[in-house]
This record gives sequence, C-alpha cells and structure tokens, in this order.
Amino acid sequence: MRFSTIVPYKVILVGLAFAGLIAGCSAPPQPTASALPQAATSSPTTRQVTLTPSPTATPVPTATPTQADVAPTPPPPLSILDDLAVRQAVIFCTDKQALFLANFPLRDFSQEYLMESFLPRNHPNYSGDEAGFMHYPYDPQKGKQALKQAGWVLSADSHYRQNAAGERLSLNLTTTQAEFRKNWVAVFTEQMQECGIEILPSYLPAEEFFGNGEDDPGKLVMRNFELAGFGWVTQPDSYLSTMFRCDQVPTGENNWQGENYSGWCNAQVDAALQQLNSSLESAVRDEAYQAIQQEYSQDLPGIPLFTRVELNAADPELENFLPNPSELYTWNAAEWSIPGKDQIVMGLSAEPSSLFPLDTSYVSILIQALVYGLDYTSLDYDFQPVTLKQLPSIENGLAINAPVVVSQGEAVIDANNQPVHLELGVNIYTIQGEEITYTGGSVEMQRLIVEFQFDENLFWSDGQPVVREDYELAYRILCDPASGANEYLTPLQDCDKIGNVNFASDSSYVITWKPGYNKYGALLPPFGRLPAHQELNNGKKLSEAEPSQWTSYEEIMYKPLGTGPYTISQWEYGKLMVLVANPYYFLGAPATETIVVKFIPIDAGLKPVTLIEQDAVDLIGFDSLYILDVTDEVLFTAQGEGKVDLYPTEANFYEQIIFRLSDQ
Repeated sequence: MRFSTIVPYKVILVGLAFAGLIAGCSAPPQPTASALPQAATSSPTTRQVTLTPSPTATPVPTATPTQADVAPTPPPPLSILDDLAVRQAVIFCTDKQALFLANFPLRDFSQEYLMESFLPRNHPNYSGDEAGFMHYPYDPQKGKQALKQAGWVLSADSHYRQNAAGERLSLNLTTTQAEFRKNWVAVFTEQMQECGIEILPSYLPAEEFFGNGEDDPGKLVMRNFELAGFGWVTQPDSYLSTMFRCDQVPTGENNWQGENYSGWCNAQVDAALQQLNSSLESAVRDEAYQAIQQEYSQDLPGIPLFTRVELNAADPELENFLPNPSELYTWNAAEWSIPGKDQIVMGLSAEPSSLFPLDTSYVSILIQALVYGLDYTSLDYDFQPVTLKQLPSIENGLAINAPVVVSQGEAVIDANNQPVHLELGVNIYTIQGEEITYTGGSVEMQRLIVEFQFDENLFWSDGQPVVREDYELAYRILCDPASGANEYLTPLQDCDKIGNVNFASDSSYVITWKPGYNKYGALLPPFGRLPAHQELNNGKKLSEAEPSQWTSYEEIMYKPLGTGPYTISQWEYGKLMVLVANPYYFLGAPATETIVVKFIPIDAGLKPVTLIEQDAVDLIGFDSLYILDVTDEVLFTAQGEGKVDLYPTEANFYEQIIFRLSDQ
C-alpha cells in the first residue's frame, strides 16, 4: 500500500545516480504589462513569441502624434535583466538539447527531456499546448535581433555586445561545483558567446550556494546573483505559493523566508495561487495552473532547461518493466516476467535497514511496494487508485470542504502548512483562500472531510482478511512518535494535521483534517493498515505490542505480513532477499513466482553489464547502476550487442536558470 510511507514522488537522494545532488527552488518576477511579449498565433493551441522592443529603445515615429497618442515613457530598466528583450534573447540563444547532451549522450534522444514550462510535458497540469503559452524555439538569429533592438550592438572588433555607454553585455552565472552543472554551463557559455553575451561562471560549494538555514543563507537565498543555475523537483501536485508569490521573495527583513529567488511579482499569478489555496476542484485548479504557466512564459523570470535521466538496465527478455518518472520502478513488479523463468533477480547496491513502514529510505520503499502493495500510484504525476476503490474528490462527494469558525487557541493549519494553535500574529488562510494575519476574534476557515474507501477483498499474506482494527492499529502506531524508537524513523508526515478519524467499516475510514489543511495531499490516504491479529514470538498479538518496542520485533522489521503481491520468504543479510508470490493478493497471482533481490557490494568490482550478461541478475535500476561504476559508453555498447536493454526515463527533477530581477 502507499502505506505509511506516502511517497507520491521519488526521493531526491536517488539523484546520486547522476553526479551532483540538487536542492533549492525556483522563482519569478514580472516586468510592466506593457513589456509583455505579443504573440503571433501559429496554431489553434500554441503561440510562438515575437520580439518585444526594449523599453530603452525608442522607435522613430513615422508621423507626429497628437498628445493623446503619446504613451507615458516607462522607467528605464534597473538592471540588464529587467529588460524583457534581453531575457528573451537569452532563451532564444539557448540550445537546450545541446545542454542536455552535454551530460546525457543518449542514442535515442527525445524532446520529452526538454522543459518548456516549470512542469514537464507529461504532467497532467502542463499547459504548454494551451493558447497564451509562449514558446521560444532555439533561434540565435532571433536572439541577436532582440539584443540589437534592445540597444546591444556587436562591433567588428569585439566578441561581445556593448550598449551606447560602451558597457559590455556581461552576466555572472552562479551555480554549484557539481561536475554535472559544470558540463552544461560550459556549453551554455559558448552558446551565449555566439550571440555576443559574455557569461562569467562561478562554481560554489553547495553550502555557500544554498546556505545552511535561515541563520546562514547562501547566495541563492540572499539573491546575490544575476543568473543562477540549479535543480528543482517536480511533484504530482506542486506547491507553488512559496516559489512564485510576490510576498515570498526572501529578504533579511523576513528572515530569508520564501523561495521566490528571482523576485518575480505578478498580480495575476498571485490571484491564481489564491485559487489553488482555496479550492480542490479540478477545473478550478487546472485554470490556475494554466494561468501561472502562461504568465511565466510571458514574463520569463527563468528558463526551465531539461530533466535529468534515470537509466535502468535489464535482461533483453524482461517483459513489462515500465519505469516512470514519478513512481517507484517496482510499482508493477507483479507484472514482470521473463519467458521460461519462474524467478527474476533484481540487483541493488544498497540494502534496507528494515521494512518497517516508517523507514522511508528509497531502497526500503522499493521493496515495501512489493510486500505491502500500493494504495495508489502517481504515474506521470497523476494519481490512480490501486487498493483504493476511487480517489476522493470534491466532484465525487468523497471529499467535502465545509466552513468552520475558529477562535484563538484552537488547533489549525497555518499558511506555512504547519499545525499550530491559533494565536495573535499567526498567518492563516481564510475560507476564500486569502492569507491574513490573525488579530483576534473569530475567523471562518475551511475544514476538509475526506472518506477513503478501500477494496473489500484485501487479505493479508497469511490468508486473514483486512478488518477495521488493522486500520485503527496503523493510525495508532504510525502516528505515534514512540513507534520509531530511533532517530531516523519519524511519524507519517500528515499525522499532525489530522483532527479526527472515524473508522467507519472494515474497508474505509473518514478523516476530518484540522481547519486550514486544503492541500491536494489531503485527498490521499495518510496511512494504510497493519495486521492487528499477527502473533509475535512472545505470544502477544501485534495490537498488544507497546509502540516503543515495535522496532525490536523481527516480524515487523524483517518479515512483515502485507497485502501486496509478494511476501518475504528469506532475508540473508548482506547477501539476498527472497520474495515469493502472495497467494491472497487481491489482484490475482503475480506473473512471476519469485523475485530475488541480490545486494551487490559497491567495492566488489562487479560490473552491471557482466552481471546481467552472465544471468547473475536480470535488472539493475538507476539507483544502483551508476554507483556500481559504469559509463554510458559501456552501457550503450552492450545494448548494441544485445547484452542488455536500457530504459532511459525522465527524472522527476530538472535543471533551470533563473534571472535575478530588481526589487519591485
């Protein structure tokens, strides 16, 4: 079940498969409305951008205008990048495909790796195909034209453009020291030189770039840059307020809170974000996402570049292996098969510490998906039910947003999505989605009530049916801080936002969330089930075990009962794990009887291609592949020789460049 470990998108740490860990955020600001690009319609659904004259470039009038015809002269830009024409030029001069190939020389390149918006093309809220969204195809000549119109000219004896004052068109680009970024920044620098723009890269240690919290903000947080290059994670439901809202620009005055690093301020975006904060209706949210992306494409506070790639390698005969950018690659392991074989061997370079549902390490949740199963999937950033009969929504009536009046001292969720008691000075969202600072008295907020209905035919791997007590036990244990009894295990992330739970039946429960919790995650079950009937070695039932003792029980940590397609048969620590088909799996018998997980020592010198070719393993996922010291060249050569099949997949995080705009 997407059980206690609600992980609707892949853990960031898997990015270690490709050099350079990412962290940070995106942001945006807006020039005046008069500077918005005017679009020429190229199709019923997409628009190609035309050049916007720089506010500093004054065209010669063809006739003397009357006073009424004269528009007020806009103020001059405060910096080079405040000129929209310059930002347009930078993106026209950027060949995103070349930047991508600097790190991922794939044989079969796909345009799907290139970002047009801050959401990828396969995201259900992607709006790049809608009218009003501006596209900027790679076109250096158009970029040069934009710069010339903006007053940046290239003399015969110079590589770089200058303005009328003789100042060089030179921009600092600040990023991290990751080799990954050095590769694409080097190519970007060459591309900008072709257009007459000088790029001066600065490669900083991650802690100097990102900082170490509000007491030690980095250059990104302090907005001490002109261009900044970093990565960002895509989620099924992206929380955009902190990234794009006008009041989320980090400053010393607000203790460097907010992730609007660019400084973009757009009234239409703020209004759309208020829609997202006040409604869970699909149509309303779609409209808001479309408006934000449209404004972003017009104002250009940054340039989304490309997604990273996750490369998986497998036996050429493996069938139904379907890795997805926003889901665990074991999501459909029950469908994997190799003709003529009754077992599949999966190689992992790491081994889980346990299979306790609160263990959210990536290697653990890969295997938990096989043992516990999934309540839902998040394929292509869109949620689909598995053990859930249907996903709750406002439209189907399983979710109700009811008004509630709250007063000082009551438990609510504040504007930062944190559980608090309502006190003077606390920021909250009203029922209209407006953020206010509480000054006393009564305030009307939203209180969301959601019913989660699961399949009635769920059975544990010992044949016992799932009952109400199993859901009650999961809530009691997985939301109790004492259950971990270990510093690396913490209660489920949404437990502290629950106001009340009503366990309605053997297959459903109803959550009343605390007032103010109105994020899309509230429509996903925060916990699944635990086998209350299971007997422990000490003769007690699992429901009788003290929460603080749970991590000491082998039955919980290493051989748990589950409702997923497989059950643990053997775990020889440091060597292998054997999972056999669960005969009581509610979706029927898995395609392959046994899945063996082999733990491959990183320092043993074992080569992935050799392991697959010699039939020692059938599959090595992206999380283990590169840690085992293999190059793209070796992998592509092996694929050409028919030794392996490669499965390149867009990662759920992407690279971007943002512009530092002047304070508005």
